Amino acid sequence: MKHLIFVLACLFSVSVFGQGWIKILPNLTIDAIPVSSGGYVYTPVIGWDNSQINKVDENGELLWQLPLSGGPVYSISETFDQGILMCAVLRSAIELIKTDEDGNIIWSNYYYGNEYSNPIYSVQLSDGSFILITINGSEDDHIFRYSKLDNNGAVIFTYETPNCNGGSDVLSRHTACKTNDEGVIIAACGEWNPNTNMNTAKLVKIDNNGMEEWVETFDLGYPTAVIQTSDLGYLFTTVLSYGNFLTKIDSDGELQWSNHILFVLGSGETRDDLFITDIRQTNDGGLVLCGFVHDGIFEEQLVVIKTDDVGNELWNFVYDGDTEEEIAFGIHQNDAGDFIVTGWTEDPDSGEYSGLLIKLGSEGTLSSSFTFPTPSNRKLEKVVDVLGREVNHTTNQILLHIYDDGSVEKKFVVD
Repeated sequence: MKHLIFVLACLFSVSVFGQGWIKILPNLTIDAIPVSSGGYVYTPVIGWDNSQINKVDENGELLWQLPLSGGPVYSISETFDQGILMCAVLRSAIELIKTDEDGNIIWSNYYYGNEYSNPIYSVQLSDGSFILITINGSEDDHIFRYSKLDNNGAVIFTYETPNCNGGSDVLSRHTACKTNDEGVIIAACGEWNPNTNMNTAKLVKIDNNGMEEWVETFDLGYPTAVIQTSDLGYLFTTVLSYGNFLTKIDSDGELQWSNHILFVLGSGETRDDLFITDIRQTNDGGLVLCGFVHDGIFEEQLVVIKTDDVGNELWNFVYDGDTEEEIAFGIHQNDAGDFIVTGWTEDPDSGEYSGLLIKLGSEGTLSSSFTFPTPSNRKLEKVVDVLGREVNHTTNQILLHIYDDGSVEKKFVVD
């Protein structure tokens, strides 16, 4: 019997399967990040005066949750001590919260604001200080405010973008980010262009001391997200009346290329009616974008698009929860290559919103596999279940793949 087990072990290749999942949350969730201790941290909104910080494991199971006194958290990042930095809005004030790795608050500070203020970005710098970027202003005029803070959150200096506007809602959260020199790149709305009937995109680079380095304007519409790439250039997305554009500029703001963003549905239909809310450079040097596609009047579907480094689509994931509105707010990739997506879904009857938390494998699927196969030129002869009955390939059960060279591969794919 021992010899038989040994022979079978030699014939089997080893397959390791990762599991994706979709969680519909009772409360709206704006952001979620992978953390170095494993799993994910996200911040559901419990009414507009209270939030929570929650941590789930790799399978989406809740590990802990703690209350926060502030309102909606617009941005989360991990600090060097594995703690969490969050910026939230509470009525006319903006709150920056620093916690330990278990979500216990170490300090929180309140900053300038009014009823039109929104925080969009916060992150720790290598010297222990912090960046806080907010959008402030009036009902019709929103400006970016960039603040450098010490390691306790006290303001060192503040810079405001002149003649630039920022969006006033959560769909503008990704229009600023830290750069490699620990300055900031901001993608703002410039002047109105009557030829496109849209604002121009104005890119502003600010150094670590709050000094403006350069400003470049592009007739590409309203900016929705910006990142710095590994070659120290920048990518930003914009929306025009006829679709979204992905644009690459170099480290000095000079245009390199601009592509119309398209994606192909499983039916083969090509779509361009997108609104991109977030963009990230992926572990393989490509890009991943998320947002929503218009599927009719007042109907949106959540979409994730993986592309190569110049925006050519490799795959897409579309979530249709059979409601009128599903929108992705943000996306992050962990070290293993999996993606975590946050968004919302609308109840078609009540009109109320629930949060969405989606984990996708590196190929955009809800299940992924990594196989170390037996090397050969073998061909699959048949697939059988554990009772030896020949079956079609399916999910959620153990299947044996039998090949013409006599080898057998055991698979279990979770859907």
